Amino acid sequence: MTFNDYVGQAMTTSTFKKREKAITCGLFGLAGEVHEYLESPSKDELGDCFWYIALLSKTLEIIPERIDIISHVSLETKDVIDELQEVAKKVYRDYDYDFVSAPDTLSEKFMIRFNQVYSCLMNTAFTIYGSPQAVWERNIEKLFDRMDRGVIKGEGDNR
Repeated sequence: MTFNDYVGQAMTTSTFKKREKAITCGLFGLAGEVHEYLESPSKDELGDCFWYIALLSKTLEIIPERIDIISHVSLETKDVIDELQEVAKKVYRDYDYDFVSAPDTLSEKFMIRFNQVYSCLMNTAFTIYGSPQAVWERNIEKLFDRMDRGVIKGEGDNR
């Protein structure tokens, strides 16, 4: 399974109808899931982080690139997400959610931070779980199970 395959499958579980809501929830969700992963590292929590990366990738029509960094998911990753959210806030406020019309400096800064977070997730997946595919497949399995049971929305793993 490639990341694009994962995005295609994972986004069939998205319930967001409005682009702005998907972007906003994507950024907040990513920050929250990274925090949850740091509190209780598991394949499920890492999969949830990837789901929000997939949501942002699909909604913003961007393809993340793995960059050469040594980091894994850590408190430093949360700082990068804070910077990512700060850039997004400026695009929301000054360019009405339009990343295309935002200045190149903001778009480039967003992509740098986005790729840093994606790379940390990928590094963690390879190091701890052997591959990101194992994480993506588990996440798809969990999401489709929730969809089948009608509990895709909500809170907690015991839905």
